[in-house]
Amino acid sequence: MELTTEVFFENNPVPMWIYDRETLAILEVNRAAVAAYGYSRDEFLRLTIADIRPPEDVPALADVVRTGVPALSHSGVWRHRLKSGAIIHADVTSHEVAYRGRGARLVSCRDVSHQVAIERENAALLAREREVRRLAEDAADRFRTLFEAAPGAFLVLAPGTWEIVAASDAYLEATMRSRRDIVGRQLFDAFPADPADPSGDGVQKLRESLERVEATGQTDVMAIQRYPIPQPPEHGGGFVERWWSSVNTPAKAPDGAILHIIHRVTDVTEVVRGPAGDAIPDASPDSAGAVAWSLGEVLSSVRESTAASTRMRAEDGYLRLAKRMLGFGIWSLDVDTRAVQWSDNVYRIFGLGRGEFAGSWTAQLERVHPEDRDLLQASLDAFLASGRRRMDFAHRLVRPDGTIAHVRGAAELEGGQEHRRLIGVVQDITRELASESQLASTLEQISDAFYTLDECWRFSFLNGQAEKLLRRARTGLLGRVVWDEFPGAVGTTFQQQYERAVQARETVRFTEYFAPLDSWFEVVAYPTAGGLAVYFRDVTERRRAEEALRASEERFRLIARATNDVIWDWDLRAGTVWWNEAMHLVFGFRRESLEPGPESWLGRIHPDDRPRVSAGIHAAMDGVATTWADEYRFVRADGRYATVADRGFVIRDGAGKAVRMLGSMTDITERRELDERLRQSQRLEAIGQLTGGIAHDFNNLLTVIIGNSEMLCEELADQPSRKQLADMTAAAAERGAELTNRLLAFARRQPLEPRPIDVNRLVAGMDGLLRRTLSEDIEIEFVRAAGLWIAEVDGAQLESALLNLVINARDAMPDGGRLTIETGNASLDEEYAAMHGELVPGQYVMVSVSDTGTGMPPDVVARAFDPFFTTKEAGKGSGLGLSMVYGFVKQSGGHVRIYSEQGEGTTARLYLPRVKAGSIDQPAPARGAGVIGGGEHILVVEDDDLVREHLIAQLRGLGYRVTGASAGRAALAELERNADIDLLFTDVVMPGGMNGRQLADTARARWPALKVLFTSGYTENAIVHHGRLDRGVHLLSKPYRRGELAAKLRRVLDEPNRGA
Repeated sequence: MELTTEVFFENNPVPMWIYDRETLAILEVNRAAVAAYGYSRDEFLRLTIADIRPPEDVPALADVVRTGVPALSHSGVWRHRLKSGAIIHADVTSHEVAYRGRGARLVSCRDVSHQVAIERENAALLAREREVRRLAEDAADRFRTLFEAAPGAFLVLAPGTWEIVAASDAYLEATMRSRRDIVGRQLFDAFPADPADPSGDGVQKLRESLERVEATGQTDVMAIQRYPIPQPPEHGGGFVERWWSSVNTPAKAPDGAILHIIHRVTDVTEVVRGPAGDAIPDASPDSAGAVAWSLGEVLSSVRESTAASTRMRAEDGYLRLAKRMLGFGIWSLDVDTRAVQWSDNVYRIFGLGRGEFAGSWTAQLERVHPEDRDLLQASLDAFLASGRRRMDFAHRLVRPDGTIAHVRGAAELEGGQEHRRLIGVVQDITRELASESQLASTLEQISDAFYTLDECWRFSFLNGQAEKLLRRARTGLLGRVVWDEFPGAVGTTFQQQYERAVQARETVRFTEYFAPLDSWFEVVAYPTAGGLAVYFRDVTERRRAEEALRASEERFRLIARATNDVIWDWDLRAGTVWWNEAMHLVFGFRRESLEPGPESWLGRIHPDDRPRVSAGIHAAMDGVATTWADEYRFVRADGRYATVADRGFVIRDGAGKAVRMLGSMTDITERRELDERLRQSQRLEAIGQLTGGIAHDFNNLLTVIIGNSEMLCEELADQPSRKQLADMTAAAAERGAELTNRLLAFARRQPLEPRPIDVNRLVAGMDGLLRRTLSEDIEIEFVRAAGLWIAEVDGAQLESALLNLVINARDAMPDGGRLTIETGNASLDEEYAAMHGELVPGQYVMVSVSDTGTGMPPDVVARAFDPFFTTKEAGKGSGLGLSMVYGFVKQSGGHVRIYSEQGEGTTARLYLPRVKAGSIDQPAPARGAGVIGGGEHILVVEDDDLVREHLIAQLRGLGYRVTGASAGRAALAELERNADIDLLFTDVVMPGGMNGRQLADTARARWPALKVLFTSGYTENAIVHHGRLDRGVHLLSKPYRRGELAAKLRRVLDEPNRGA
């Protein structure tokens, strides 16, 4: 590691170590790890990462190592064992590093034991909370079932609205209703007045009674009332007359607020109607039937007595039911004698039998908890002295078995001054207080913050989490108004939603930012009988994470817009793919025109590549890979295919299932074309090296063969059969020479002599040759541009190249056609040049050869310039014609392109560099047909003995005096001995440390008048640079004919002497 990295690693406060990926041995550890784990550094370095795991966790570690760990990995929470033996939970992150030449991973660990414990504790608390809720719901269900089955006709009404909350079975039976028909409806909506009985006042009387209960908080007993009941359709419809004896009793909360009204009725219809079943008619003492009135009065009195008796029995039953269901006990105290009477329930509450209580206030006071005894006595004395009618109390009592019970009760004072009696009720509330305590404990331990507000917006309860999130102690908040303590909430969503919950009696849920605490809260508030209950939690980190995610997504969008790459986002669950704007810029597809799913991608992959690419990406998604990459062809909007490099990242859920992929496509078409050009250049270089090695020796042999064949053809002129063999030998040698020259041309190794050329004049000069080359059914046309620039090119090689193109065009038109040779000026800009490698921007002379032949498919066009590639039948083409054209044009600094369509024809365009100065090269005047020799003295330098002897013989046959040498040093010695040597005729490539160029330079330095002619089958760079012969150099390329040799010698010997 570098120094800065070492400092960071050693001083990082997070425990870190480096381990060997193969052996798992710990290679390095920082100070924080030594301090946290208790091992010394040396002890750490003797451990593996398996040694710090509990034994039962090692197999899981082995599985992870075996399946492979991504380069950058968040491994999750693992258990680690400290030196002390204690187990901690550590959140582990690692990534690959190279450490002292070894494959390793750098690990950082964060102790999250406390968080893990809290999460487990929270899970347990939530489970307990759910259990408490379930028990509460079960208790409510049992109480509801008990209430509904209780004897007597009851309704439970909501105060204010008189909405029916519950009904007993007996009430439903008496009114011929089902619970579904009436529960939740307003009382007088469910049981309206009879519209056909305008004088009926039952509804009005009942309404007045209910209003009295709400106004006074006291039970209201109604007189017997006629109350017609709506009769369901299945019972005939209409209204049926009923006579009710009703009692309306308030059910109050500990603070005296009315929670519900119990509407209890007794059906006394049969009593009122009498045995005959008819109601007694109204009568008046002023009427004529006074006797009847007296009788009616008697009957009425009897019926009232009977009704009163019935009510008393009913009320006694209800009282017993209340005592049984609610646990009430009834007691009385004679204020004067202090005698006390208990009901059975009071004995049960105190845990005493009837014989165990003395029946006095003193005896009762003895059972009160010692700490509450004086307070109770003082409360009683104060009540009796106050003149008030009602007394409320609550205290603890001690039962004989030592258990402590909590009781509460109320009593009312009856009688006058002579005899006063206190009659009251008492209830065991031990379980209720325990439940409240348990509820408070549960609320204290739940993960959410919780508080309650009373109807005046005062805090009535807060749990510990609420203190923590509000950053205030509960002692400073209880009993205080929330808007006073948190004025920053006034007028905000908090106040608006809380008021809505209370006014609409509905639960509200919202998430809001509270600036004074710089926190986001998720709130659930629901109305209660006493005010408002609020659950809330701090979601600041989550909101910040969401904001960070949104910011990250926005950055991703901006990056996606800024990059030239095509960015894609594949939602695997929804089956949709998103593309950035580069999809249009790079490939021409507008995003709104693309299919929404992955078919927008797969459907545009080249059919030959599609199965492979699809299989590869699905293998990555279905496995455990986190990345995927491939290279394939992708169609553009214009139908052309681009080569793209595609790379994606797999995003997985907690179960390891791939849920999303993000990636980018890069158009690498130009890069691949550059790579191909580089490979082409390297291939050319390799072929050039190979060709050069072959050409030197092969051309030496061909020189001898061609020369001897010519001599044999001359000497065997009178022997036709033998001359035919000599001609065959000469023709074969010529074909071999042509093959070698074409290879040298393709490899750009042939020596060129470029000169300013008028291409129009050159093409015109080839007219006859070209027409003889073409068949009669092919029409030829020349289109020569006016004002054509002058090209710098080797004229002979250009003629050869054009001839090759014309022959290829002819072969592509076996049934005839049209061939066009066209010239023109062309300017190739930088953009075009950048697309074609070695091309230099500038001005060029263009000459093209077009045919109307069969054309070529794209794959054939791509290989047209490859050496030995041909589509012709065996024996009809060497595959080197276009290769020679390509090599010649490139060596000349030009450019060549082929355009072809099957069934339409082919056009080959040559771009030759323009020259702006210099005189146009004129064809040399033709010499006489004979071979001209001479008598000058020529020094022949050739390392190949066979070639040297053959050349000496040919030169002597031409009349020259000849001296031979096999190497440069020997040649210099001959020059020293023979002062009359006129011309040095030397091979270029020779062994011995001195090549032909070095020999010529040395000789000319000493003998400036000496003429020099080079010969070679492969020149390398001795006399040819940048594909061109050096200025002033004469070269006769091997193999050559005797006539070429004689002509070249005379041209050099007859050239004026230029001196040094």
